[in-house]
Amino acid sequence: MHLNHLLYTFLFLWIITPNIQAQCPAASPGFLSGTTTNMLETDTTAIPVFTTTPSGLPNTEFLLIQRDSLAADGLGPVVLTSILDGRVVPADFSLTTCNEFCLLPFSYDLVQLQTVVDSLLNGQYTPGTSCCDATGQFFVGLCDSLAGYGITSGSDITSLNEVITLMGVFAGTANSSISVNGFISTIQQLNTFASLFGNCAANNTEICFSVSNTDPAMDCYRVALPNSANFVDIMQDTVWISPNGSVFLMGTYLPNSSIDSLIWSISNSGSSLVIDPVTGEISAGTIADTAWVVLRANRGCVTDVAVVIVDPALTVSNLNRTEIPLQTSPNPFQKSFEVAFYAKEGDYTLQVIAVTGQIVYQKVYHLNTGNQQLEINDPSIPEGYYFLRITGKETQGTQAVLKY
Repeated sequence: MHLNHLLYTFLFLWIITPNIQAQCPAASPGFLSGTTTNMLETDTTAIPVFTTTPSGLPNTEFLLIQRDSLAADGLGPVVLTSILDGRVVPADFSLTTCNEFCLLPFSYDLVQLQTVVDSLLNGQYTPGTSCCDATGQFFVGLCDSLAGYGITSGSDITSLNEVITLMGVFAGTANSSISVNGFISTIQQLNTFASLFGNCAANNTEICFSVSNTDPAMDCYRVALPNSANFVDIMQDTVWISPNGSVFLMGTYLPNSSIDSLIWSISNSGSSLVIDPVTGEISAGTIADTAWVVLRANRGCVTDVAVVIVDPALTVSNLNRTEIPLQTSPNPFQKSFEVAFYAKEGDYTLQVIAVTGQIVYQKVYHLNTGNQQLEINDPSIPEGYYFLRITGKETQGTQAVLKY
């Protein structure tokens, strides 16, 4: 029986059962970097480094989650296994190019779980009635199922992997994959009824664990090809053009040392707009239309999306500026860098933009016609990836830069 089906069965008993004080200590989950990094199939991930250290529980392992997957319980990404030290080789788990996976720290009390499992499998619910017989009224074949996975006593629970199997049996997904959401939810639901099992739960009122199932708590990885991009950006999020008009979209990727290639496409079928897959020039038809434009880094498997709208009220595209090439040096930079480009006389706005869209530096110049060389020297700019954007009345240029 699926665990959710027990809610109504136990509701009356839960209401009349006295509230027993929880036995778990105060615990805080561990947090990792919250970033996604490209790696090769045969590479090994670095040892995870905590930005916030877990506390309160004696055992911490790492759940390995395939992010671009769906578990049999339908609640999200599959839990592949647990890793004690957090070191993963993608090929060992058949993770190939463009697969994504994450490491999520999970803290628990191994001794407590061993005690609970031992009581469940070998304890007496009442004299003459085993715990297996009692729990079997609600979880048919529970103990046989666990025995089929080699779990016949608490001593067989030696790591988080056996806990995953245990929760899969309770959740009814033991013969297939369980999601990280399903895994956590199963423990939480068991905790709702733990006090009802008395001796069969070794008199524990809850199973102690601590986890934060959020992206900022994880280290994530994307299996990619060598020298591939980690990040792709279309500088124009939304572009309006007139019927029969055209515009060049500007895209870039990081890091600059990548040998990746960018390919443009339109994702929604039936659009009258046409895009050049190499240059990013998009051409409109004669009617009002909207297209979702996708820019993909082939080697790195990363994408970005922009919206292009054909507006009959426009006679000329007021966003179609001519792209000007920029040369930055040094890049990456540590303290300052220079940008060189050719400009016609007029006012130009120079911006340094974080990948989040935040403008961290901005300055306006009046330039005469000719070659230009401008210095950006602002120690308040934090380390990280940025886009340098220079915009004039009819021109604009964009270049990815990195401060280290």
